Amino acid sequence: MSSAPRGTVPIQADSHQADSHAGPDGPPDVDADMPAGRPAGCAPRHPGNPARPPNAITGQTAGEAGADDAGLRRLKQRRDFLRVAAKGRKAARDGLVLQGAPTPAAEAGSARIGFTASRKVGNAVARNRAKRRLRAVADLVLRGQAQTGHDYVLIGRKATLERDFAALCSDCRQALRRLKLARDGGR
Repeated sequence: MSSAPRGTVPIQADSHQADSHAGPDGPPDVDADMPAGRPAGCAPRHPGNPARPPNAITGQTAGEAGADDAGLRRLKQRRDFLRVAAKGRKAARDGLVLQGAPTPAAEAGSARIGFTASRKVGNAVARNRAKRRLRAVADLVLRGQAQTGHDYVLIGRKATLERDFAALCSDCRQALRRLKLARDGGR
């Protein structure tokens, strides 16, 4: 009988098997059997920004849209979200809720944006999908319309998941105009 637990295969101590893919320095070469280049069917990444593909509607990556969008940064700390909720204004639409508040003097100089979705939206997968959709909306709408010196929070709703993307963008534009925080003065 073998001393290995039931249902497992004992490890063999043959040195030639363990080092069959070893590189010149000794550690195994993980990609030794993989062909060079990209796998068949994988499109090359966008040449302007290898980490991020271009926007499907505008054809631009986030950094290409111009100098106006360079100042849009992310809100990441809980205290910033709480400050915007307590001191700011909000506008609710079918697909999202937009909150806006002036940026504190110490952080002034650019617009900042945060995304959130509560457990009412669904499980973690649904919440993350809602936040991805909100980020896409912010890329198209807020990058061109957000006023510098203001913080924005986009809150996902259940309808964020199924709502048509064009309608979601329209919801964001309407909410921005209602808060009078659009660059065009809320017209």
